Amino acid sequence: MANWGVTMSGSKTGWNVTVAGDTTAGKSAVFKQYCPNATCGTDSGPGYITGGFTLAASSLTLNSTGASWTGNSGTTPSHLCNSGCLMDTTTAVKIASASTSVSLGTWSTTGYSATSLALSVPTTTRFLSQSGEVYHLDLVWTLNSGP
Repeated sequence: MANWGVTMSGSKTGWNVTVAGDTTAGKSAVFKQYCPNATCGTDSGPGYITGGFTLAASSLTLNSTGASWTGNSGTTPSHLCNSGCLMDTTTAVKIASASTSVSLGTWSTTGYSATSLALSVPTTTRFLSQSGEVYHLDLVWTLNSGP
């Protein structure tokens, strides 16, 4: 997972970052069979395959153990996924927050790595036989005011 940052300016209202699976039209909150091209074998795309295979919700976990904040001094924001947060759910999960005592300015994360995201893949997962198809999902990241 790439490192990321938040800039708080104006007043010290605090902030939080959430993530949730996208349930809007044409999107999928869970990993689902997807054709990224105009065609994938006998399937049409780009888009999700109607009736396609899926992975169960709560398969993707973010673990922020080892991540930290840089950019300012004083009270730092908090990472909230040290025990793991499920990302592919329809309910927004708070992954980071800053209280009203956190300094204004830009805070950047450091320490996220290839092992910060983990995918649980059951042995019953179906092989996608159409050329070019993948399991894909859509996540919505939201920056909110207030801790």
